[in-house]
Amino acid sequence: YISVKYSVDLENDGVEFLVSDSGAGFNEEQLTHLNSGAPVKSSKKNGHGLGLLTIILLTKELNGNLKFFNGDEGGANINVWIPSSPPIDEGE
Repeated sequence: YISVKYSVDLENDGVEFLVSDSGAGFNEEQLTHLNSGAPVKSSKKNGHGLGLLTIILLTKELNGNLKFFNGDEGGANINVWIPSSPPIDEGE
């Protein structure tokens, strides 16, 4: 399964998403690589593996941050935090 949860973070003025799955999770090498901010390449044999890369690029473009970790009962977890946008001035 894949689960997506979100919450509004009023204290830090942003939105936080937690994306998790019920798979095998990340191995230690993957966690170190992903959390270091190094470029990502797909390990998938089928498909393009663009999902994770898209999340990373969008989060960076929106001045957010990511944290990769494994769940207590297994599965990969990605915590995505995106800051709120400043209000748009209708006069501009």
